[in-house]
Amino acid sequence: KMRKKKIKSVDGQEAMDLVSEDEWMARTQRYLQRLSDFKTSVGFINDAREECVILQEQQVKDEKWAIYLACDGLPVADQPAEIRKFIFQLRTEEKADSTNDINWALAVNERSILTQDLDRVDLTRTTLTQTVRSDIGKLYEVTVQRILETNRRIGKELRDQAGLLRMSASRAMELAKMPAELIDEVVKFYDKLSYRVISAPEAYMTNEGCLVSYYCYNATNFNIQIWSLQDVPIRFQYLQLPLMHADMNCVGITVQLPLSVLEDNLCLRCVHSFFDPYSHLARSYNITIDPSMSPSCGLMNMEESAMSEWIALVDIQEEIMQKVASQMKVYEDALAVVVAESHKKGKDRNSEKLKKLKIPKKPQQLPEGMLPDPYKIYLAREKKECSEFFSSTFDPSNINLLPHEVNLRRYIIMGGVFSLVFLHKPKHTAFEKVNISIHEDNRTLRTHQKEINMEMMNKTLKSMPSMSKLQDLNEEMARTIHHKVYLRGNDLPYYMLDFTLPTHLCEWGQPMVCQFIEEEIQQPEDDEESFFEDMEKKQKRKKKISIAPIKASKVEAPSQESKTTSLMVSVRLPTVENASNIYNASALDVLRQNVVASNKKVTVVKNFNLKPGPLGRRQVRCMQEHFLPRIISSFKFPQEFQEDDDEEQAGKKASVSTVPIHRRRPVEAESAKPAAPYQLSYSDQANPERVYPIFPDVDEIIIDRTDMVRVVNEDDPDETFDNILDTLDRIKSKYEESPIKMIAQTGKSNLKVFRRQYLEPVAIRASTRSVSTTRRTTTVVPFRQESNLEMDVEKDSGGDRLSISDASLFKENYESAIKKNRHYSIATTPPPRRYRPPPLIIKHWTTQYILNSDFNHETKTLTVKTDRLGEFGFAYPRYTHFPFTNWQLEQDPENVNDIIFTLDTQYVRVVLILNKNGIRGHVIDIPKPNTFVANPLKYLEIKEPISDFVELRKRLQDMNLNVFAELDASFYIDQGYFSLKHLAAELHTYNTMAVHCKLMKFMRNDWNRLATGRDLVLSMRNLKDIHDGAEVTVRITPEAATFVEITESCSDDVNVIKLHYTPTWRNMGTYTDLHHIINSMYPHATDVRNRDAKLMTYISELLQQIRPLSFS
Repeated sequence: KMRKKKIKSVDGQEAMDLVSEDEWMARTQRYLQRLSDFKTSVGFINDAREECVILQEQQVKDEKWAIYLACDGLPVADQPAEIRKFIFQLRTEEKADSTNDINWALAVNERSILTQDLDRVDLTRTTLTQTVRSDIGKLYEVTVQRILETNRRIGKELRDQAGLLRMSASRAMELAKMPAELIDEVVKFYDKLSYRVISAPEAYMTNEGCLVSYYCYNATNFNIQIWSLQDVPIRFQYLQLPLMHADMNCVGITVQLPLSVLEDNLCLRCVHSFFDPYSHLARSYNITIDPSMSPSCGLMNMEESAMSEWIALVDIQEEIMQKVASQMKVYEDALAVVVAESHKKGKDRNSEKLKKLKIPKKPQQLPEGMLPDPYKIYLAREKKECSEFFSSTFDPSNINLLPHEVNLRRYIIMGGVFSLVFLHKPKHTAFEKVNISIHEDNRTLRTHQKEINMEMMNKTLKSMPSMSKLQDLNEEMARTIHHKVYLRGNDLPYYMLDFTLPTHLCEWGQPMVCQFIEEEIQQPEDDEESFFEDMEKKQKRKKKISIAPIKASKVEAPSQESKTTSLMVSVRLPTVENASNIYNASALDVLRQNVVASNKKVTVVKNFNLKPGPLGRRQVRCMQEHFLPRIISSFKFPQEFQEDDDEEQAGKKASVSTVPIHRRRPVEAESAKPAAPYQLSYSDQANPERVYPIFPDVDEIIIDRTDMVRVVNEDDPDETFDNILDTLDRIKSKYEESPIKMIAQTGKSNLKVFRRQYLEPVAIRASTRSVSTTRRTTTVVPFRQESNLEMDVEKDSGGDRLSISDASLFKENYESAIKKNRHYSIATTPPPRRYRPPPLIIKHWTTQYILNSDFNHETKTLTVKTDRLGEFGFAYPRYTHFPFTNWQLEQDPENVNDIIFTLDTQYVRVVLILNKNGIRGHVIDIPKPNTFVANPLKYLEIKEPISDFVELRKRLQDMNLNVFAELDASFYIDQGYFSLKHLAAELHTYNTMAVHCKLMKFMRNDWNRLATGRDLVLSMRNLKDIHDGAEVTVRITPEAATFVEITESCSDDVNVIKLHYTPTWRNMGTYTDLHHIINSMYPHATDVRNRDAKLMTYISELLQQIRPLSFS
């Protein structure tokens, strides 16, 4: 019979759980049986995924072939050179179009219709506007659309992990830069369109009265409107109200401009981009995960998780046994000492030392046939490891945001971005048959900010009529101009913006208006000493990145240096080598962390040998570019040392010629001795140099060794480019460390103080000398009364350097002396100098300049008061619809090839229909119980199947319907209960549901959100089984799966929920997972399982990204 007991605690030590050897062997057999069972159930989904990969590869080939046949003119998405060539082509086409553009307004002749000639041509402006006027916006619409399509294809290539692994590292790195370059190119085309419009206002802009003109264009991916005052004199101080309105109905904005920004030829542009071109530049957009941190709670494969768990249990058990053995050895050694002392003192039984000897207490000991039970310790360590990893990686407080900065992990920008800027119009004069435009800066558009002049506004407010008259005037103007006027005293000096929002942005949640800005922030000042310490640490961490052909099966382990510099958790559990972990960085993330996110320029250099033969021009230029910035002017190369030795030997030989012959032999013998060859070394440098060496900034270098076989020659290691670069970097670091070591020089001090009578102040001088510098530190300690002082100065062993010791004794006597006399003065050392680090340039979304905002849900209008214009966005909570209230997965009764996944959020019901072609669906309101709605309102409807989950995520998020959880979602969901589940067990359950979705209906269980992380609770039933007991409740843990009935147990703590699981009669045996549970109910379940590989993959991937078991 298996026995399990616990040893009582001894001497305050924690009690140790024990397990019998028989039970441990049985547990080992159960783990082996679990691994065998997992291979069976995991095999179904693995086979389906392998087949799906083959089908998807064929699908990608077909898509590329279709693109090739279409000849759409877009570049190949995985070739950075072709993409840049494509950008140059777009620029050339735009330049040619603008160069050949002729102002059609020159042909306007309003008198052309005043003749009776039958062959007359109507050249009036009205006619030419409809027949001749060119639509220049169409070119830019097509250009932007082509750029965005190229960007979409590049994103698809970057998400293809297998494709990235097949690329060379330099090519993949360049490809990662393309999205940012393409988005920047879109903004440039906006500027080019705007410049063409404002350069010929009579040709492209429409006059509205005698003061205002505008240009408007609605495109597929953006809307643009330019509002401008005409080139006529306006007396702004005599306006009826100290403001003007820019009605930009083309983009859905009305801007109230204060008097302080009004001027002649004022031009305001608004571009509404339907995409977000800025958020990826914000520092809170991506999570930075240390690649050396791979916690066990992130394992995705159930087999690997079980193996890692067993390895950790065995390691913990061995650790406990070694600890017990070491404690026993210490006890035995101490006991032996006591016995030996007792034998020595045995003759003198009344000895006091014998009475003081204490026999140590015996530590815990393992009984025979018993072993430590490491399971509870493993659970505690696993929980601690996961909590520490989450707090150090995902905790919002670790992002170090500014007070007004928007955290893009909590919020998401929706509805596109509105860019409001003032434009500088080139000088343009239009005559009847000719016009003149004065272009500047190579026809580059200049934008600027209009600062609000508060002094002018204060004077204007004093001269304004009373509030009652303003109210009447406001009502009168509202009837004439059809928009609201803000005349309150605290509104007039600022910009007042009215945004008209679409319906889907007004239904769930309230928008937070923010601006995207780039600004400098001053870093806190540091002491000079701490600054040099930090700089020394950074110098030690400096290293070059070396890249080799990337292989999927081999992952380079992080160096010990990087482990020490990164934030490490205190608990690390062992895992299976090369295990799939959800927190492992993807190939794209590694590129972004190493290259794209770096502020320095990154250069890829192909490694080459220096010795085999003459170097090419490119190699010499490469050496010149990267070697020279790493050396100082006084640096000497080995060849220079050799030349100095040759000159010295030649001088010796010349002097020896005048010496008798019998004196020549030792010199010749000495010169015949071969000298050791010189190497690049810091210790050989002896030329005069600066105290603080100055090195120019150098690019970060990535050494590409893909096509080079590296052979290390011990006699001459500096035979390759990277070897010499490493050597020069080490020498450079020593040069940079030399002033740090010089500043850190401090003398030892031996100071003995006792009382001696002195009537005058005593000056204590201690000088410190070194080889290169001489320092003198003087400390004056005057006393008004008598004091005794004696100083004993000793020479240090290093030379004439004075050392002073026993500083604590000096401090004690000194403090006692000044307590007796309060009239004293002391010349202390000056405070450390403050180091002001350079300002940090950051880009982020912020609410700092949003003074006030008001959202009217009825009119769907958002009013914003701000003191500056710029890029505006609407931030919505990312997890408004979390946690989920219900979900179910079942087969479509009308179409057996479709699987329906229904998800009820806090506000809506999302219905997704999956088949082998992809995912389609719709979003409706949650119907009331026992009600039927014939034609429900659909907030979103996807009619064509989507196979790309990134596209599906985008379609839902654009409608403020985010149901996809990020890795850090648990820190931002605060609307209800939810429980993060054991990841490997949860994903394995989703795979099993994808296998048996055509037989069983899986549903949410209300107890699941109250269960612990290692307990997954769900309900299921067979759709064809109409019996009352067909619906069962299943409890799934990483160790087993059981049929249960759940009740809540009483708890002394209100915040602790305890569930009681009662096994039911269906538990006829031990079941490893959900697959074996289903087979115990229906033995034919494996035969009728889902055999469609793509459908299984789509279901598994969808459930993995939504994670309904964790967030419902």
